[in-house]
Amino acid sequence: MVFKTFYDFFKGYSPENVKKAINFLSEYRQCIIYMKYGKDLKHLNKVNISYDSFYNIVKKVHYILETKDLNQKIDRKIIPIYKIFNKYSKLEINNSINLLTKEEKRIITSKYGSNLENPVSSPDWNIQDAITFYFVIIPKLDKILLKNKSNFITKTIYEIFNDYTMEEIDDVLMCLTQDEKTLLEMKYNNDITWTFLFEKEFREFLIPKIRQKLKANRENKKRNIISIYNLLKDYTKEEIDNVIKDLNDNYKYILFLRFGPDLENPTSIYWDNSYLKDYIDLLKIIKKELKIRKNNLTNSISLKIKNEYFRK
Repeated sequence: MVFKTFYDFFKGYSPENVKKAINFLSEYRQCIIYMKYGKDLKHLNKVNISYDSFYNIVKKVHYILETKDLNQKIDRKIIPIYKIFNKYSKLEINNSINLLTKEEKRIITSKYGSNLENPVSSPDWNIQDAITFYFVIIPKLDKILLKNKSNFITKTIYEIFNDYTMEEIDDVLMCLTQDEKTLLEMKYNNDITWTFLFEKEFREFLIPKIRQKLKANRENKKRNIISIYNLLKDYTKEEIDNVIKDLNDNYKYILFLRFGPDLENPTSIYWDNSYLKDYIDLLKIIKKELKIRKNNLTNSISLKIKNEYFRK
């Protein structure tokens, strides 16, 4: 299923309330939404954002819509630029800012004011400036800082997960998505395009995901995972496959996370417990659809037999 507007993710909620919910997100996450769907949230654009990252933002907006008072005042704190680049000195950061263009310096002043240690945003600060700040200026500054940091040292992936064997780690790395493998290659091949935002995704998303999969693999060795065909053993494999074939892409993705790419030989290597409620709801939908189709088939066969009888 293709969601042509951002509002399509939130059936039952007004556009006004969706916009209010977006305001509760971090400025960085808001930028991702507006980059993908435009200022009016109605035009789907091609941007290089991973499915998992964007789907987590959508889930966050759903959570806000369901739990927050959308009219409450939002007290948003500004993160100083020195904290964003906290592994560098203020002098290194200031020297790097001096190398930016006049327009880039204007955007930094608009976000932080004239005193970077006590930031106060300008009333003119807007989402377009924010997008430029996070996706142009921050990566550019990070590149300048990295270039000037000669003693930048990186642990290997095997050193990060030194409580697991090399074979265990390799098994998990082989199951990563192509985007995730590319991120690893960029990290460890000293790619010149490596930036703060890539580092952030590496540390906050990819490393925790790999750790979770390593742990899951060890647990899998201690217990067998029941396949969806055994869970729904009152129905044939063909019946189950036909229902799964008609599911939308979001539901298929949840099944992939729960059972892996081979439904007959399931694995929990991709599983994330944050999807548990979605999975339970999906299982109910599949059971209901199987029951409906079986009843329809039974009624159809009965009618056919009855018609054959009266023809004689």
